Amino acid sequence: MSKAPQHRPGTFGRGVEPRPDPQFWRDQHRRLGTKPFGPVVWRDTARELERATVILWNQWKRDVSKLTHGASGSSLPVCLTRPTALLAGLTIEGLLKAAIVDRGQPAPRTHKLTHLAREAQVGLSKDEKDLLVRLEAFVRWAGRYPVPLKPEHMMPRRLPASGFAPRTLIKLSDVAVWRGLVRRLRDPLRQNRQG
Repeated sequence: MSKAPQHRPGTFGRGVEPRPDPQFWRDQHRRLGTKPFGPVVWRDTARELERATVILWNQWKRDVSKLTHGASGSSLPVCLTRPTALLAGLTIEGLLKAAIVDRGQPAPRTHKLTHLAREAQVGLSKDEKDLLVRLEAFVRWAGRYPVPLKPEHMMPRRLPASGFAPRTLIKLSDVAVWRGLVRRLRDPLRQNRQG
């Protein structure tokens, strides 16, 4: 009977160096950022973010319902607007970058969602564009921090119809707009074959 290999502290597995040659990691980085693997890993990451977002959207809607139906005191929920909108924006960002990488371009180093939609050549409805402008604020700062680096990023913006609103406004109707856009972006390969 053979003896099982002993694990030595500071080693990975059976004496295997856990940090192979840096060239290995450069090759991995390149492979995962270009076709054929790049679009797949971007989409897979976006799918995970989408699932987490759906869970949070559902809780957010329950929280908003409690707030609008007069919950008070200790039953007042901590509304999950910031993390929900952050993940919603990151889902869209990942799907747009998957479409861009699928077209043979490197993933842009930006969180500007409307810019990514233009680069991915994705047409947006007025409601989708409005939502992306607002989700971009959460991806860039509002999903993680109470204030942005620049005060201008806090300034209210003009609404498509009329009036002004905070850049971080999230509405119940945004859930349906987000879900519709995610469905359209979920498979950029299929979109490209049809287009």
